[in-house]
Order: sequence, then C-alpha cells, then structure tokens
Amino acid sequence: MLSFSLISLGCTKNLVDSEVMIGLLSQAGMRMTPDPTDAEIVIVNTCGFLESARLEAKQTVGSVGRYKRSGKLRALIVTGCAPKFYREELARGGKGDGPGEFADADAFVGPGDILEIGSVVRAVLDKKSGAAPVVSITAEPVFMYDHATPRALSTARHSAYVKIAEGCSNGCAYCLIPSIRGAFRSRRLESVVKEARRLADSGVAEINLIAQDTTRYGEDLYGKRSLARLLEKLAEIRGLQWIRVLYAHPAHIGADLIAALKGIPKLCRYVDMPIQHIDDGILSAMRRKATRRDIEKLIDRLRCEIPGVALRTSVIVGLPGETEKAFESLLDFVTRSRFDRLGAFAYSREVGTDAHGMKGQVSMAAKKARLAQVMSAQQAISAEINRAIVGEVRDVIIDTEMKEGLYRGRTFADAPDVDNTVIVRGARLRPGSIVTVDITKAYIYDIEGTVRRAAPKKKGCK
Repeated sequence: MLSFSLISLGCTKNLVDSEVMIGLLSQAGMRMTPDPTDAEIVIVNTCGFLESARLEAKQTVGSVGRYKRSGKLRALIVTGCAPKFYREELARGGKGDGPGEFADADAFVGPGDILEIGSVVRAVLDKKSGAAPVVSITAEPVFMYDHATPRALSTARHSAYVKIAEGCSNGCAYCLIPSIRGAFRSRRLESVVKEARRLADSGVAEINLIAQDTTRYGEDLYGKRSLARLLEKLAEIRGLQWIRVLYAHPAHIGADLIAALKGIPKLCRYVDMPIQHIDDGILSAMRRKATRRDIEKLIDRLRCEIPGVALRTSVIVGLPGETEKAFESLLDFVTRSRFDRLGAFAYSREVGTDAHGMKGQVSMAAKKARLAQVMSAQQAISAEINRAIVGEVRDVIIDTEMKEGLYRGRTFADAPDVDNTVIVRGARLRPGSIVTVDITKAYIYDIEGTVRRAAPKKKGCK
C-alpha cells in the first residue's frame, strides 16, 4: 500500500482542499502518514495569495525534496494556489522563479484540479526518470467539492470547516484570489446541509462556514443572497451546537443575516467582517464597495440589534496612496471602535493586481511602523476587554487537554486558530464538550477560568 503525507499551507479554505485530497487518496487505497520522512508520496498544498506565501511554499518544497535523497520519497507533488499563480511558466516547462525554486517537484496541480490528484500520483509514479513534471492546472477553475466528495478531517474531531462557496467576484484592487480561484460560485444548499449533517453524526459539535465572501452565498444559484436561509436549515441539525460564519463582507451584510444572528440560538453572535480600511479614499482605491459611513452605520446596527455581539475585523496598512492622514484616520477608528478581535496586515505589492501599478507606493519601513501602531492599539483594547469580563461567566467549548485538570478552549467570540483562547481548570473534560466557566484571570489575548457546571445543550452561544 502506497504511503502519502500532506503538508497544508495557507488559509482554512486551502485546508478543506487538503482534507478532500486526503479523502480521495485514502479512498484510492493509499495510506496516510503524518510523517513526510516516512512517505513515498508527499503533497505540499500551497498558498499563492502573497509573495511571502509563495516563498514559504518554495522553501517547504525545497525542504521536502531532500527526502528523495535521504528517505523513501518517490513523488513530490505541489498543489494549490502557488501552481496556479505560476501556471504559464509551468506550462512552458519552468519551475517557478526566485529563491527556493520547485526544482524537486514531480507534478503541479491547481486548486481547480484536486479531483485529479489520484491520477496525477499514478502518472508521476509511471513516468520515466528525467521526464518533465506532470502539470494539471485549469486556466479557469470551476471545481467545488460537495457532500459526496471524499473528505478526511484534519482538525479536532469536534470542530470542522465547511466551505459554502469558492472563488470571488468582488474585484478588490489588491487581491489575486479571482485570478487564482476563479469567479464566485456557491454550493447548493442541500449539499451543504447534507455535509453538515454527516459531520454532526460523526461527533462534530461546531461548524465554521467559510468562503471568500460568505455573505454572497446563493446569489449565483438562487438569484438572491441566501446565507440566512442556509443558517436556518443548519440550525435544525441535531448534534450541532455552535455554527459560526467567517469572512462576511461588510457591504453584503443585510437585514436577514442580522435577524439570523439575533434569532438563531445555535448561531454564534460573532461577526467576522474585514473592513480593510476606513478612509474613503483608500476604500475607493481598494474597490471595497463600502464607505466609512456604511461601515459606521453597520457597526452601530450590529451592536444595537445583537446585544453582546463579538466583532472581528481585519485591516490593511500601506496601500499605495495611504497618506499619514489616512493612516491616522484608520488608527483613530480602530481605537474608538474597540473591535473584540482584529488582525492587521501590511500591504503586499502583488504582480497581477491593479494596486501593483498604483502611484504612491508606501515604503516598507512606513508599512511596518503603521502595522506596529495598529497592533499596539489593539493589544491594549484586547487586554481591557478581557479584564472587564473577569468575574463573569462564559460558555466554553473545550478543544484540547493541556495536562490533567487543565484544558484549552474557546468562547463563542473566538474562531479556531485565529482568535483568543480560554485556559480552563476542571476535571475530566472532554474535547468538544461545552462547559460553563467562571472567568478568573485576564491576559492580553487569552483568559482563564474554572468550570462551574456543564452547559445545557440547548442554550446556544453566549
């Protein structure tokens, strides 16, 4: 039986693709091993969104390539967004540019071609030594997995990501996603519900809905945005306790979604809406389709209509044309708005985006300084928010056991991997269980507490 290992880089959407490839290869009779040094086939599923991600991909592939000379590795396959970014060069027989070139790669598979992973593996094993790499990269990706596609979870048993759409058609000036992942396309509602029901039957208590823009879900299939309708159907599934929506575009959050967040107990009162900036000039240059006034009104509405809602956002500093005044406006807005969770990023100048040719490029030194200022401001806000809940009670989903009597978990306000955690003291807690915790200590990002009692299953998120 052939053994394979898969290294997944990049975002959660890429992670789902990795899980699909694991499922496909396992169904084909291959054996998964977590140790790439013990595998005959290694797949590196890459991100290609930023130059730094492509560099990480090349360095990872270069590191794995050594196993051809020191281990049992027979085939090294590079999949995902990086091969799509380099598609034209790879089609000409090249292997990427810059440091860490894909010199040891035997095949390249794009994000729209992962169903072909089994046949690509066989083709690589059958090809003669010295032959050109196998290349399977669709120019315009259309593939999207569904409930019938094999998939093997790599996350904790009780929590899973469910991709409800693929690609993007928003056309932000700084973003490569449409050229890499293709146009926005939704999965059918029935398919998402069937997958979620199967996950719940297998013990998954929390699902996190993902897409490049979850709030546009359904408009291509049903003629209107249908995320709220999907959430209502998912909430009917027995066994699911928490449902979370990630990547909600602020220009596409409507009354129906707000009503769902307010009225569906299983739906975490958590809104992850990347605003990216607040200065109207920068927002226009980004082509974000939302003005400062739109964003301010939306934040006020969410906090008014959904008491206790947790707001998460992301911002980009250093877009071409961002003056000191524009940046100070963003910093002031972040300080005053007091987002519960915030991620900040320095603009990366990417070939193939409209922003690449914009005038007024900001120096790297300025971008780093601005990024540090935003994160410093958010650290102070996070610490203040955490200190304010000491003495209160929170429901916490248990993720892992750190040691006997000590666990790590999350509140409804915390998505896996990217948000804060809760250190929980208690006895015999099971990962996936939801417990009520008295909050006793606060840190910059995390909090600590002691279990009070098991939370009623029908309580929902609070």
